[in-house]
Parts: sequence; structure tokens; C-alpha cells
Amino acid sequence: HPHFLFNTLNAVTVLAKDGDAAAVARMLTLLSGLLRDVLRTDDVQLIPLSSELAFSRQYLEIELVRFADRLRISESIDQETEQALVPVFILQPLIENALRHGLAPRASGGTITLHARKADAMLELAVRDDGVGLPATWGNDDDCYGIGLTNVSARLRELYAGRATMTVVRESAGGTCASIRLPLS
Repeated sequence: HPHFLFNTLNAVTVLAKDGDAAAVARMLTLLSGLLRDVLRTDDVQLIPLSSELAFSRQYLEIELVRFADRLRISESIDQETEQALVPVFILQPLIENALRHGLAPRASGGTITLHARKADAMLELAVRDDGVGLPATWGNDDDCYGIGLTNVSARLRELYAGRATMTVVRESAGGTCASIRLPLS
């Protein structure tokens, strides 16, 4: 996601101009860790959820620097799900959408919540935000999705041959929930 890279480098530039050497070092360390993870998983399709969550947490740490006090993060992860296999980098596009479309438009920002739980023989993952919510015209299909969500949907179809689903819905209390349901392995 080049815009994420450019946004991160722009944030580093601002921190450098402000003379905040510690924050610059932290951002560059986090960014290099993310890039190292991307290279390390180049040929891998599935990884343990714990590894996917570790990557997502690193990504969110960078966003915490960018959003400052406008971003809060919460997790509800059932421990029994952490070794389940999930597609590599499956959560990042959901988190990025929550940030870009849900929280960034709000001056006060908001909260991103990551969920993982086992339900029967399925793994349910969700990224919730309490942001501005979806437009009234939202249709929850590939025609409404942008590039990131379309890619997630296509990857799920390819890897699970119709046994996995993704939904993106407006939360009744406001905000959005993007959820994935896939066979537990």
C-alpha cells in the first residue's frame, strides 16, 4: 500500500522538522519491521493468527504516531484462536479502511477494535470502528468495495473456494464492522 508508506514517510519528515529524534527513530524502526515482515512472508499464504495480529499491532503503532491522541485501540481476542491459520496480511486492509474512512474524517478520531473468536468450526475475525459509518448507499458487495476490500474478498474466494465470507456493515451504534468468517484450521 504505497499511500501508507508515503503517509508514514511524511509523518517521519514532520517529526524530524519538529526535532523529535526519538519519535523519528521509533517510526523508522516500526516501518522497517513492517517491511521486514512483508519480505519474510512473500511466498507464504497462511500464517498463525498470532503472527497476523503482531503485524497488525505494528501497523497500528505507526498509525498511533500519525493520529496521536485521536486513535484508541482495543482488542477482544479469544486465546484459543491465536494458532488458527489465516491468510497473511488479511487484517491490514480492514484496519486501513477503518482508519481512512471511519476515523480520519472525525476531528475527535475514535476507537478501532480487533475481534477474534471461534464459532463452531469457523474462525470469526472483525475490525470495528466507531467512526462516521458507511454511506446510506452501501451495498456490501464487490461493487461497493475499494481496491483493498476487493482484494480481501478475492483472496478469500481463492483460498477457501466459497467457504469463507466477508461482510462490511454499519453498526447500529455508529461506525462500521468489517468481518471475516473462515474455516478454522
